[in-house]
Amino acid sequence: MTIKHFEIALSIVLSCSLKPSNMIKLKIKKSNFTTPIVTKNGDYQIIQFRFDGVRFRMSFDLNKIKDKKARNRQFEIYRAEIERKLNNGWNPNVNEEDEVQQSSYNSLSESLNFALEKKRETVRESTFKDYETTVSKFIKHSNKFKLVDSDIKDITRKDILNIFNDMTTAYKWANKSYNKYLGNVRTLFSVLTEWEYIDNNICRDISLKKTVQSDFYEPASDIELKLIKDKLSEDFSNLWDFVFFLFQTGLRPHEILLIQMKMIDLKNRVIILPKEIIKTSIKRIVPIDEYIYDFLLSKDLSLLNKDFYLFGTNRPYKNKGVSNETDLIPAAEPLSRKTVSKWWQRKVEIPLGIDVKLYSFKHLTANKRLEAGQSLDDVQHLFGHTNKAMTRVYATHLTNIYVDRLKQNKLSLNDVGLPN
Repeated sequence: MTIKHFEIALSIVLSCSLKPSNMIKLKIKKSNFTTPIVTKNGDYQIIQFRFDGVRFRMSFDLNKIKDKKARNRQFEIYRAEIERKLNNGWNPNVNEEDEVQQSSYNSLSESLNFALEKKRETVRESTFKDYETTVSKFIKHSNKFKLVDSDIKDITRKDILNIFNDMTTAYKWANKSYNKYLGNVRTLFSVLTEWEYIDNNICRDISLKKTVQSDFYEPASDIELKLIKDKLSEDFSNLWDFVFFLFQTGLRPHEILLIQMKMIDLKNRVIILPKEIIKTSIKRIVPIDEYIYDFLLSKDLSLLNKDFYLFGTNRPYKNKGVSNETDLIPAAEPLSRKTVSKWWQRKVEIPLGIDVKLYSFKHLTANKRLEAGQSLDDVQHLFGHTNKAMTRVYATHLTNIYVDRLKQNKLSLNDVGLPN
């Protein structure tokens, strides 16, 4: 049989078997609405669609928005929301504009700015600035993927990764910077979860990138410490007093610069720092040891204004050179962390050729205290950390200390009472 003969035979069989009485009629369910669209007549816009043959035209007073770009964005937001509701069974004949206006639609940019304002109430100003910078960068790069006006509920983990990959390329982030910004976005999405903008935090399961411990804040050696002390004792002894205070209290440099006379309680030997100046936003009580006590007594605190800063300045002109008479003294004007860091560079790092940062004395405090036999719990309490993991970050020599202790182990399996 040729191919042609086969085709003729097949057509005869099919024509006999598919008689109208034997054919199955497929029921195709037609949608009872058309896809909403935005139409324009000059500057006037309207959203149109049909439902059960009835034409609906809605504007929601959006034409009153003067900014053209903002008006276009809002029309698209409402159009998308109407389409979503229609797909979910909404009947505009029953509830027309009210139900759409009560929509829970929140764009990505609006949602992040909402979360940002909520964080303003719970963190100190410098931390808020970090979040603010994060949101600004995130929204800028989300615009590249046309996600700025997307409903926050529609944002996926893949979207977040795409935005972060784009930011990493643009800003040449190291893994540590990537993790920092991801942590900020995670926190903001947690706020959105709490306020029911989203059902779950899609950033939570995005993995942090591997980092190696940096030696940027490597503490000074004993030899370097002597060089620093000798140099500052001759040149700018008040700066050594500041470093001494940092070492003894375990406080951060910027926290020390915000200590006022009214926060110091010599009778009970504590410094009470309000939550506004603490990184963890929790009121902190700092013990005054005998060395700090003697230092504070020498300042005659009772004679000073309660609002004076312990390490302030009374220098009338900012461009004048630093001195023990005008800087890092009890005074009405506070000093910035940036200013003191510059002084440290000019007085210590550059002339001595020592790569030791001012903040490294916090690490030095942890190491020296542990070497002296104080427990990790003691150092954690002094630093005001909420967990030991953070304290271990500062104790850069902790592993060496543990190794030395284990080398001195006196426990032997032969001495634990084994039966003969």
